[in-house]
Amino acid sequence: MKRGAGVLAAFLLTPCAAAHTAVTSIVPASQATITAPRNVEIAFNEAVDLHFATFKVYPLKAQGDKLALNRAAATLAKSALKARNDQAQRADQFTPQYGTTAKVSVPLKSGLAKGPYVFMWRVLSGDGHIVTGQSVFHIR
Repeated sequence: MKRGAGVLAAFLLTPCAAAHTAVTSIVPASQATITAPRNVEIAFNEAVDLHFATFKVYPLKAQGDKLALNRAAATLAKSALKARNDQAQRADQFTPQYGTTAKVSVPLKSGLAKGPYVFMWRVLSGDGHIVTGQSVFHIR
């Protein structure tokens, strides 16, 4: 019994080296309203392998409060992150890259219309899990 308790205590007190990749910042910030952005930036707590990463920006054809926009963004991200040959629908000009980095800059198309946009990402975490997310911003 003591041996099992010791093993459990050692497991619980050992720092977890295999934590998921986490976003540390996004520019523009979630729900920010900005004028004519040139790019969207995301930073992670660790380097991500760009070969196994996807970053996209789409116009968000939804209206409503923050909660409604976030729900619409999550629904759109599920399908858009899987989409191929979707450059015409996208608001970004990101091209696939190789290497590893903790900060990614996604260039946007010029002359974007006013309204809400969703920035979405999918990366392979260092522990082997897929990490996805999205953030809504507004262009005035």
